Amino acid sequence: MEADSRPPIFTFSTCDLPRRERLDAWRAQHSGLVEFSSTSGTHDPFEMSMQAISLGQAILVNRKTLPYISPQSYRVRQPFRPFGGGNSDHYYLKLHLTESTQGYAANEVIDARAGDLYFFDSALPLDATITLGDATYVNLPRRLFPFDLSSLHGKKLSGPLFFLLSDYIRSLNFRIDSISGVDALNVGMATAQLVLACLQNDRDRLVETQSEINHLLAQRVRTFIEAHLTEPSLGVDRICKEVGVSRSSLYRLFESTSGVSHYIQNQRLQRAHAALAEPTARTIRVGEIACEHGFSNDKQFSRAFKATFGYAPRDTKKISLENIARTAPSSISVDSEYSAWILDFIGSSKR
Repeated sequence: MEADSRPPIFTFSTCDLPRRERLDAWRAQHSGLVEFSSTSGTHDPFEMSMQAISLGQAILVNRKTLPYISPQSYRVRQPFRPFGGGNSDHYYLKLHLTESTQGYAANEVIDARAGDLYFFDSALPLDATITLGDATYVNLPRRLFPFDLSSLHGKKLSGPLFFLLSDYIRSLNFRIDSISGVDALNVGMATAQLVLACLQNDRDRLVETQSEINHLLAQRVRTFIEAHLTEPSLGVDRICKEVGVSRSSLYRLFESTSGVSHYIQNQRLQRAHAALAEPTARTIRVGEIACEHGFSNDKQFSRAFKATFGYAPRDTKKISLENIARTAPSSISVDSEYSAWILDFIGSSKR
C-alpha cells in the first residue's frame, strides 16, 4: 500500500433509493449483525448514509441521517450469539452525536442521549428503539482485549477518561479524510490502546498507554485554560470541575511546568507582555493590562512580570523597540534578493 493511498472505505446510502425500499436495503446491509424494523408502521423517509473506514485493528463507522421536523425512529434487535467467531466476535463503542437510544441490553437499561458514549458486546442481546440522528461507532475485535468485557454491555461510559475518549473519537471523525492508508494502521493501533486503557481497572495494565492518555488529557486541559485564560475565576477547582479531572491527576500533568497555577500565570504573563510590547498600541495603564489578563492585583502582576522578564511592565514597549532597532537589518536596497536580506539580518543580529 502506498503511503499516500487511502485506507479501505465502505459507503452506503438509502437517499437515492425509492422510499419504500430504503428500510429493507438498510436491513440487508446489516444482515447477520442486527435486525431492524419500523416503529411507525409507515414508510418514513429513512434517508440514511454510513461510511465505514478500516484502521487495521479498528473500524470507524460514521452514520448520518437527514434531519426532519418529525423525529424518525426504528427498533433494533441483536440476538444472543455464542462467543468464538464470526460477526459476533467484537465489541463496539457508540458515540451518540445527535441521536438517542432507549431500551435494554441484556438486563441493562439503556437511556442514551446526544453526547453519551456507550459500550456494547455484539454477542449479547440488545432490544432498543433508536431516534434517528448522527452517531459514530468504533468496532474492535474481542481478541485485542486480554480480559472479558461482556459485563460492560449496554453501559454508559462516563468519567474523565471517557470524556477524553469521546473527544478523541470526535477529533478522529473530523480528520479521518486526511489520514493515509499507512497512517490508518497506526491510528487504529493507537485507538485500540486508548480504548483498552480507558476500559480496564487494573493499574498495572495502564503502564504502556498511560503516557498517551496523559498527553491527550493535558491537551484537553490546556485548551480549556486557553479559552478561559483572562477570567480571574480560572483555577484548579474550576478546571477539575469543568474538564472532569481529579486534583491529583491535574497536578501530575503539570509537574514539569512547576504546577498548573504556575502554568496559568506564565501564559497570562506572556499575553500581557505581547500586549504591552505592541509598537502601535496606545499607552495602557499597567492596572488595565493586569485586569484584562486575569490578574486581580496590580502589585502582584508587576512583581510576577518583573520576575519573569527582568524589567517592569511600564518599560516593556521601550525595551522592545530598542531590541527591534538593535537587530534590524542594515540598509538594504529595495531590489535586494531575499537570500541577501536574510544573510544581512543574521549578520546584524550577531553584532
